[in-house]
Amino acid sequence: MRETATSEALSVVTRGAPEPPGLLAEFWGYFVANRGAVAGLGVVVVVSLMAIFANVIAPYPPDLTNSAAFLKPPRGRTAARGHTCSARTPSAATYSPG
Repeated sequence: MRETATSEALSVVTRGAPEPPGLLAEFWGYFVANRGAVAGLGVVVVVSLMAIFANVIAPYPPDLTNSAAFLKPPRGRTAARGHTCSARTPSAATYSPG
């Protein structure tokens, strides 16, 4: 009878004590407390979802390119001013290394 009373007392003590949180629960508690970390996790999740569903999101297929415009010089301020690239740089005929 004494053994039974001791085992019952131990079971009451162990049931009454709160269980310590697991490693994942403890990590999550500290992680959620840091607002910057939660924002960073949100950005990573959004970018990951965009990468996963890129075929659905993108309006064009990934292998569609405009070969005619590939590696052409940009049309920017020089075209608006009337200058061309050849007018700014010396031509091969007038340039003589000295």
